[in-house]
Amino acid sequence: MSQVKVAKSQERGRVITVAVLRASETLGLSGKELGRVLGVSEPSVSRLTPSQRVIRRWRVPGYGMRTER
Repeated sequence: MSQVKVAKSQERGRVITVAVLRASETLGLSGKELGRVLGVSEPSVSRLTPSQRVIRRWRVPGYGMRTER
């Protein structure tokens, strides 16, 4: 994968992560509730900050997601 594609993928992940965190805050979701929505643990949600982890891709059938540093 070229460096340009990697950079674009990482930027998309950051944008999605920030959007999800802002939406959950607007909706008043707790970390536990957001974790249930995303299919991850509450500690994984707490690490979803743009500087630590970002949402990389969704696995729609299982309503789960993967994160990366």
